[in-house]
Amino acid sequence: MRVHKNGQRFHIRTILAARFDTAGQHHGYLLISEKVTLENPSAQAEEKFRVLLESTPDAMLIVDEDGRIPIINSQTERLFGNRREDLIGQPTKILVSERFGTRHPAHCMDYTP
Repeated sequence: MRVHKNGQRFHIRTILAARFDTAGQHHGYLLISEKVTLENPSAQAEEKFRVLLESTPDAMLIVDEDGRIPIINSQTERLFGNRREDLIGQPTKILVSERFGTRHPAHCMDYTP
């Protein structure tokens, strides 16, 4: 959750996608964030979101306002080598490599109220 300069709170959807070159070498991640505008999603809209999340070729996960993972897709399981059940409810820092671990908390602070 973020706070607009006018004090209004809003949710952010963040997509983390692994980037590879044509030889299959991992070259980092692409981070995309967008404001979620659907105030009260219906069950149908939520199901469509889950289907879309699962059908994407990229590893994607949702992070709640406490920095924990409530939803991941199967590509995330494959990329990180963890089972879904082992990642749900865990803090995102368990997926951050040592190389980026020191910067991760500062990045998280940008997304908290």
